Amino acid sequence: MAVQQATMNGPGKLAELPNTAKLTPNVTRVLGQNPSLMTLQGTNTYILGDADGQILIDTTSEETAGPWVDLVVSALSGPLDHIVLTHRHPDHVGGLVPLLSALKARGNPAPTVWKMPNPDEGEIAVDRPEWSDGHLLKTLSGAYLKPASGPIAPLAALRDGDKVSVPGMTITVVHTPGHTADSISFLTDAGEVFTGDTVLGQGTTIFTDFAAYMGSLRRLLDIKPAVIYPAHGPHTPDGETARKHLQAYIQHRQEREDKIVAAMQAISADPGSLGVKLDAIREHAKASPDAAVGPGGAGGAGAEMAKRAVEAARNSSPIASSFPAGDVAGSRSATLALLCRLVYATGHEGLIRAASFPMGGHLQKLESEGRVKRSRAVMPTVVDWKVTESSEQDVYEWVGESSAL
Repeated sequence: MAVQQATMNGPGKLAELPNTAKLTPNVTRVLGQNPSLMTLQGTNTYILGDADGQILIDTTSEETAGPWVDLVVSALSGPLDHIVLTHRHPDHVGGLVPLLSALKARGNPAPTVWKMPNPDEGEIAVDRPEWSDGHLLKTLSGAYLKPASGPIAPLAALRDGDKVSVPGMTITVVHTPGHTADSISFLTDAGEVFTGDTVLGQGTTIFTDFAAYMGSLRRLLDIKPAVIYPAHGPHTPDGETARKHLQAYIQHRQEREDKIVAAMQAISADPGSLGVKLDAIREHAKASPDAAVGPGGAGGAGAEMAKRAVEAARNSSPIASSFPAGDVAGSRSATLALLCRLVYATGHEGLIRAASFPMGGHLQKLESEGRVKRSRAVMPTVVDWKVTESSEQDVYEWVGESSAL
């Protein structure tokens, strides 16, 4: 992504993954050479098939495409007939044009490039135009690919249940929305599932539609994958591990919602307490980078950003006085960013930005259920534990049934 992966409770020490690994006779993983807080070890791309024909699942980020292309070309054992994309994010589509150029330079036949059209293209074209199908198609102007007809020509359009095949290997599209509306997974005849960003091998992912995401997790669980090959992190070695991994994802998301509800109930029950609660987190953050990052610790947060988080806490002053006090407008509410600080007990700005995506999905669900109300109120904006301004912002307030805390 740049904003697509997040390890919200911290992945701890990341597993080491080789640049290229032959996982089975027909599956080779090539690491995208783009490690970061958001992409973990980097984007996993997969070459399926053998000397008679091959399929590539996903590419990498544009800025790391050069070394990744070299690895992919070296790992190919046959013609690359198809490139399939799990979704629209830049660390999955950014290496497409450089790879196509390299294939042309080598005299390889042009591959067919497949993607599910964005179901929310109109909205994405306005809100995040760089993620739109229209933007992707512009980058492909004159690119070396086998043109297709349809709604996203020259790309070939995929739908749920469609199949892409080479000799000895067929993958079936499983629409798994939630991370993005166009997110898809691929199921092989052997029961292997390539999950894109819907399920990671380590840590948790972000989502834009919580209800859709939970439905996708349950659909994958019903498939009973023999192996899960994720777009980030290590794969699961067997079906039992895959089942437990999916169940843990479902449980984690429910536990996260329960924690959000509890935090909002606590603010509602004690008007004006949000600033005091955040000051307690700020004071604790002074202890160490692990404390500054939150419950998951600094292991997966990036050493420099974790160091900045603890230094920001140590160089800060109490902020509670900047918050609405008593039972006044906004005193029972929190902005999305402030709620991220509270629920994740962190001042790490990178994690707060990443957490805002899944947190927003949870709040959208709670709002649709009538348990949370969104309104406007004057609230402070906090950056590195300093109040930068106070302004009218969207705030969220618990209006559902309260529970004893």
